[in-house]
Amino acid sequence: MITIKTKMAIKNVPYSKLLKLEIPELADKVLGIVERHNPEELLIEKVYDLLVKEKPQMLLLTVRAGVHPLTLKLKPTRKELMLRVRSIKFQLNVATQMQTDTTRESVSIVQLAVNNHLMNLKACKNEEVVNQTIGQFLNLHNTSEELQTAVESLGFTSLVDDLQSAHTVVKEVWGERLALTSLRSMESTKDITDSVTGALDDLYKELEVAQLKNPLLDYKPLFKELNGLLKHYRYLINLRLAYNLRKAEEKKAMEANENVGGGTCPSCNPIVETGETVAPMVFKASANGNFAPEAEKRTNANVIDTDFDQSLKQKEAAAMLSKAMQLPQDGNDVQA
Repeated sequence: MITIKTKMAIKNVPYSKLLKLEIPELADKVLGIVERHNPEELLIEKVYDLLVKEKPQMLLLTVRAGVHPLTLKLKPTRKELMLRVRSIKFQLNVATQMQTDTTRESVSIVQLAVNNHLMNLKACKNEEVVNQTIGQFLNLHNTSEELQTAVESLGFTSLVDDLQSAHTVVKEVWGERLALTSLRSMESTKDITDSVTGALDDLYKELEVAQLKNPLLDYKPLFKELNGLLKHYRYLINLRLAYNLRKAEEKKAMEANENVGGGTCPSCNPIVETGETVAPMVFKASANGNFAPEAEKRTNANVIDTDFDQSLKQKEAAAMLSKAMQLPQDGNDVQA
C-alpha cells in the first residue's frame, strides 16, 4: 500500500510589516533551527549556506553608525582654531590703536590681509569654506615677504605660527574622519533587507521542493518548528497593528469631543425655538460628566416687551412732571 504524504508549506510573514531589527533576529533564529535539524542530512545545505553568508548584512541592520568618534575630537580643535583667529584680530586692534609712525605701514599691510581673509568667517556657509579661507591667509603669509616682515615687526609671528598649527590639526582630523567614514557600507537599508529576506525565501522554497525530491526523509519537524516561529512573528505584527488602530481611534474620538465641547464652530450648539424668538441652547457640564441645558436669562420675548413698556411709561411720567414745574411765560407777570 502506497502512503501519500501531505505536502507541507512554509507560512511566511509580510516582511514590510516587520521592524528593522526584527528581520535580522528572524533570520538568525531560522539559521539556528535549520542547523539543529542538520541541513546536510536533509540535503538543503547549499541554500542554507547562502543564508549563512548574509550574516554580515544582518549586522549592518543592527548596528547604528551614530556620531563618529573623530567628530567629537574635531570640536575642541575647531574651537582652538577660531581662538587663534580671534587672538590675531585682537592684537591687530591693539596695534592699530597704539600705532606710531614706524608701525603705521606694517599695521596697514597686516590689516589688509586680515580684512580679506579673517574678518567675516561667520558669514561662511560651511566649515570647508572657513578652512579654505584661513588656509589662503596662511598661504599669503608664507609666500609674501612683505607680509612676513610686517607680521614680524608687530610681534605677531608666534600668533601666526599658532594659527598654522591649529589649522594643520583640523585638516588632519578631517582627513582621518573622511577616510574612516568611507569604509562604511554605502548600501541602503532597503537593499540590505531585500538581500536577507531574499535568502530566507530561497531557503523556504528549497525546503518545499526538497520534501518532494526526497520522500524518504522526514521534514515535518523542521516545517513545524519554522512555522511556529513565523506564527510568533505574525502575532507580533497583528499586535502592533491593533495597538496603532486603537491609538488612532482614541485620537479621533478626542478630537471629536473637543469640537463638541469647545464650541469651535457655530453649529456646535443646537438651536431651540422659544415662542417668538429663536435662542441658542446652552449646555453645562453636570457632576456626573454629562451635559444638560442651562436656562438662558431673559431670553423670553414677553419679558423683553414688558421691560420696554415699563421704560416707556417712566419716560412719559418724567416729561409731564417737568412741564408742570415750568412758570408761565405770557408777558403778564405780577411785579412786587
